[in-house]
Amino acid sequence: MGWQFHREDLGRGVIQLFRRANSSLPSTTVPLYGLQPSTNYTLTAWERGAMGMMSGSELRAGLEVALPAAPAVCSEVN
Repeated sequence: MGWQFHREDLGRGVIQLFRRANSSLPSTTVPLYGLQPSTNYTLTAWERGAMGMMSGSELRAGLEVALPAAPAVCSEVN
């Protein structure tokens, strides 16, 4: 379960994903929306710090997120 907040005017956004206690999926791929395909976005996880850079085209195809423990939360900033 999760959601995406995107500020197109600032070129920034946040996604927050939750793994519920009864979830059998340790990872998932989530597509992101509202991004420019040719723009590179820096990804930062609040819990882990810098994660690298991905293009809007790659992020639109899907960002793989692993949450091995359940329940868990993951917050990413682009």
